[in-house]
Amino acid sequence: MPKHSEPIGVYDSGVGGLSVLREVQARLPCEHLIYVGDQINCPYGSRSKAELQDLAEGIIHFLLEKNIKLLVIACNTASAAALKEMRLRFPDLPIVGMEPAVKPAASQTHSGKVGVLATPSTFSGDLYASVIERFAQDVQIFESTCPGLVGQIEKGALDSPETIAILKEAIEPMVQRGADTLVMGCTHYPFVIPQIKQIAGPDVAVIDPAPAVARQVERVLEGKDLCNTSKRFGKTDYYTSADPLAFDKVTKLLTGKDINSQRLTWSNGQLHEGQALTFEGVHQALTERANPENAKPMKAYMRNQFDYFGLKSPEMREAQKPFLAAARQQKSIDWILVQKFWDAPQRELQYFAISYLHTLKHRLTSEDLPKIKALIQQKSWWDTVDSLDALVGYLVKQNPSLKAVMLEWAEDIDFWVRRAAIDYQLGFKQATDTELLKTIILKNLGSREFFINKAIGWSLRDFAWSNPEWVAAFLREHREKLAPLSYREAAKHLNFEA
Repeated sequence: MPKHSEPIGVYDSGVGGLSVLREVQARLPCEHLIYVGDQINCPYGSRSKAELQDLAEGIIHFLLEKNIKLLVIACNTASAAALKEMRLRFPDLPIVGMEPAVKPAASQTHSGKVGVLATPSTFSGDLYASVIERFAQDVQIFESTCPGLVGQIEKGALDSPETIAILKEAIEPMVQRGADTLVMGCTHYPFVIPQIKQIAGPDVAVIDPAPAVARQVERVLEGKDLCNTSKRFGKTDYYTSADPLAFDKVTKLLTGKDINSQRLTWSNGQLHEGQALTFEGVHQALTERANPENAKPMKAYMRNQFDYFGLKSPEMREAQKPFLAAARQQKSIDWILVQKFWDAPQRELQYFAISYLHTLKHRLTSEDLPKIKALIQQKSWWDTVDSLDALVGYLVKQNPSLKAVMLEWAEDIDFWVRRAAIDYQLGFKQATDTELLKTIILKNLGSREFFINKAIGWSLRDFAWSNPEWVAAFLREHREKLAPLSYREAAKHLNFEA
């Protein structure tokens, strides 16, 4: 691809850089752009200089793989900590950063008093100190870090009472002390300029540096003969290191654009496309979708034995998709990871572990059967046990010698293990080993345990779809010994008199 048509890379800690991106898009509509929102590490404001430089380097390496011709660090905090160092580390890459717009503020203030809203890292950086020394010697500067504001904007809570309270606390003292110009020293803050103006009043100017950054991008491209010569509109690709769905939703709120962002994952200091399979990643993805109102009845339905995030089946399927895609690349089952999910308090994490095992069931060996049994015996309830016994069935099918183990399970002291032995042939249809099914059921006749009697009924009812005559004969032969529950379940779809 010719150099002039290669994309421009833009990155920020989250959605804040979108305020810069939209100005670049407006000024250079034919340029292709790649936006990275490093939301998993947001906010940047409280991170150390070394951390921010490491993050910058990882993001730049990712963008260089996309053949960017210029980089915009659309984050004041990252610019303050990493701009100078990244120019040294990547001398062949033109880099445009953010600089607090103190110079234009100092030149246009009438009162000689300017307010700057920025993060702690921006205020403590050499770049900010240099700008103040060069351009604000004769101006009084008021500063506010606006604690919590970045988080509110990341959520899209622009008009929430919390956001307004943060802004009032920052702005009202500045205005009362005579500030007539406010500088947006964080790329997130332009998204609340309407709210800021309402608080500050009509006589206070608010400076957004994003248009100036877009002009600088244009100047650099022209100076290096890198402008895209195409007359067609450029495209923009969006990436986030957190939840793409949440990022897309907030982007729509802030910019009005419908986007389809892609997931990035940090691993050993590098960014990779797709979702890495880690406990922390899955936990975060489910936490982001948590619904406490759904969680209450879910917990009650399971007799308050387990905690829940409150995800319904469609949401759960959507949340685990990228992680299961990553699982398919694995050459073996990570049983340590499985146990970590099993030990977690939220039930959905056990469900994910089961989905993970089903995804990799072709990697199961006969040596894994005791591990599955151990899961059956932990946090035991019908929801997990019945999902695990399908894995047991797969293993026994692949390894017929394990039928002997099923006979042992049929007499186990743990009734959940016995239930798995009874039900493991569900769905086998004509491949059902009827003699084994009969033997296992007979070993459990006379049980007073509800879940055993239910399992007996289900196993017979399921096989009745394939061989109703066999099931009917079994029911006639053992009518007196079968629990009423087992008999009702087994005979539900049979038309006969025992």
